Formats: sequence, structure tokens, C-alpha cells
Amino acid sequence: MDLENIMRVMNIPECYAHTLSQLYVILEKESDVINNLRESQDVDSLYIFLKNEYETTFGEELTIPKQYLRKII
Repeated sequence: MDLENIMRVMNIPECYAHTLSQLYVILEKESDVINNLRESQDVDSLYIFLKNEYETTFGEELTIPKQYLRKII
């Protein structure tokens, strides 16, 4: 499923398309760490990890609200 369909199905606003496309790079690159955090159901640690990785990788602040981030992870 492509990003546009994912956003439509999960009801995520279009303004987050760029951020989500960049997040998918991190989700693929750090899949082991992310899967471990998913399994532990520690949503706050997962969000902090993604936020730090995003800011380090792309040099910009992660601005997507947790409610939308939870839908894709």
C-alpha cells in the first residue's frame, strides 16, 4: 500500500505526508529497535526514539502528533 492510501485509510491529514514519508525511512532502518519497543508496548519510549532519530537524521523537528504516529506504528 502506498503512502497516499495509508493516509486515507488511517485518516491522517495530508499536511503530514512529507513527515510520514521520512518516518518510513527510519522505520525500515531501525526495524529491530522499533519492533522491540512495539512488543513492550512502551508507546512513550517509541515516540521519543522516533523523535530523536528523525531529528538526528533529517535535522528538523518531528511535528506529527502522537495520535497519528500511533496509527502507523
